[in-house]
Amino acid sequence: IVQKLLNAGANPENIDKEGKTPIHWAAGNDKIEVLKLLLPKIKNINLQDKEGRTPLYWATLKNVFYALQYLTTQRADLKIPTFEDTTPLMSAAEKNLVQVVEYLLTEGAQINAQNKKGQTAVTFALSTVSPDALEKLLLYKPNLNFEDSSKNRFPLNLLVFMHEGSKVENSSFAFSHKQVVEFTKKFKELGADLKNCNAYGQSAYAFANKNVVYKSKEEKMELLNLLKIK
Repeated sequence: IVQKLLNAGANPENIDKEGKTPIHWAAGNDKIEVLKLLLPKIKNINLQDKEGRTPLYWATLKNVFYALQYLTTQRADLKIPTFEDTTPLMSAAEKNLVQVVEYLLTEGAQINAQNKKGQTAVTFALSTVSPDALEKLLLYKPNLNFEDSSKNRFPLNLLVFMHEGSKVENSSFAFSHKQVVEFTKKFKELGADLKNCNAYGQSAYAFANKNVVYKSKEEKMELLNLLKIK
């Protein structure tokens, strides 16, 4: 059908009300054969919809790995962000898509890129409690001393904020105490500054001491000893 439409003069760069082209649709639905028909007919493989999302971004968003791979082989630019400067890597980290995160990183995605709110892929993984994606991101040694300008938090502060015993975070999902401890160790190894404070002047230690409920005194001391500024 697609080939017949193209033969009849259909424009593969026509856009819908969201600014998406048939390329966006094919990419988001993992239609490799359709992509192979459409791509030779367009001038720009990185066409953006009304929110700035490219076909490759849509493939990432929908977790369609083969379309993502195919688009990169056709030189789609995986570094192009949305109009809010959110990158495909951030989207993959937010959804805990480990295979996609790893692929994008191996293909050159910028791990320290920040969107207009100052958030990076690490921020997205932390905010949505995506431990597998976070684990993969840490292997690429990201900067852990940047500040999320939307909420004035550093990665270590955000990690502790997302502790399952946090009195402040009311989300239905959170990192377990064990996960917070293990990630705190890794953050420290990668140079996270224990002195970094949130918008209220609290260090990660101060927050963990006053705003987290623990199952035991041992748990509390375990985390506080890791966060203590020496």
